[in-house]
Amino acid sequence: MRNWDEVYRNQKIILQTLKEIDEIFLAGGTAVQCYLLAKKYRESEDLDFFVESELSSKESANLARRIIKKLSQNEQLHSIRHKHTEDGTHRIFCAVEGSSEIIKVELLNFTTDRFLDLTFISHEDFPRIENAYNLLLYKLKALCDRTDTVKDLFDIYFLFKILKPINLNQMLLDLEFKFLETTGYVYNAEMIINALNITRRWDIVLTGESKMHYAMKEAIVAFQNDFASTLLLAPKELDFSYETYLRTQMEKNNCSTVEEYLSFFEENFFIEEECRGII
Repeated sequence: MRNWDEVYRNQKIILQTLKEIDEIFLAGGTAVQCYLLAKKYRESEDLDFFVESELSSKESANLARRIIKKLSQNEQLHSIRHKHTEDGTHRIFCAVEGSSEIIKVELLNFTTDRFLDLTFISHEDFPRIENAYNLLLYKLKALCDRTDTVKDLFDIYFLFKILKPINLNQMLLDLEFKFLETTGYVYNAEMIINALNITRRWDIVLTGESKMHYAMKEAIVAFQNDFASTLLLAPKELDFSYETYLRTQMEKNNCSTVEEYLSFFEENFFIEEECRGII
C-alpha cells in the first residue's frame, strides 16, 4: 500500500526542481486532483508534463535530457531512470532521499493548440498548471483512448463541477482540432458516447471517509449515464454544476428551499454533502 503523504511530498520536490523549465506544463490527474479542485477526491501518483507545441523526436529527447539533468542536480533526488516508449513518451522514474516512494514523471508530446482559456494556473509548487477547460479536453481524449479505467471519467465529473456552462459545439470543435494533427484521430460526440457506454474498472484509490465511497461511486455512474444521454440530445450547452442540479431537482420535487430538497429528497449522501458545501 502506498504512503500517499510521501508521494505528494516527493511530487512537490520534483515540481519545484523543474520550475525553471519553461517549455513544460503540468496536466493529467495530479493537476486536476491536487491543484484545480478545492479538495482531493482520489489519489494520483504520476506527474504528466506536456508542451504547447509539438516537438520533433530530437527536440523531445533534448527536453527529456534537460529534465533529467535538472533532477540530477537536486541532491535529494537519486536513482533516476529513463524509458522512451514507442509513442514518443519519455518516462522518468525518480527516488527521493528518505522515501521508498518512486515517482513517475512523463513527458508527453502529442499536443498542439490550447483553447478558450489560454492562461495557466500558477502555484507555489509549479507556475504552469493547465486550466480546467483544456484539462477537460485532455480527459475526454483519454476517456476515449483508455476504456479499462474509471480515472478519466472520475476527473471529468469534477471538472464539470468547477466549469461554467460550456458550448457543446465549441467543445467538440476544440476537441477535434486539439488532437487531429498530432494523433490523426477525430474525437467527436459519437466516440465520447461509445466510451461512456463502457463499464469501467474502479482502479483508483478514493480519498475521504470510507462511508462516502459507495455514494461517490453511485454519483459517478449516474453522471456517466447522464452525460451520454445529454450528448445524444445535443443541447446548446453542457452544464453539470451542482447549482443547476439543485435547481432542477427543486423544481421536480416542488421544493421551495435547497434545505428542504437536501433534507427530504436527495438520496445520495455524497451529492448532499457536496451541495451543502456550495450553499
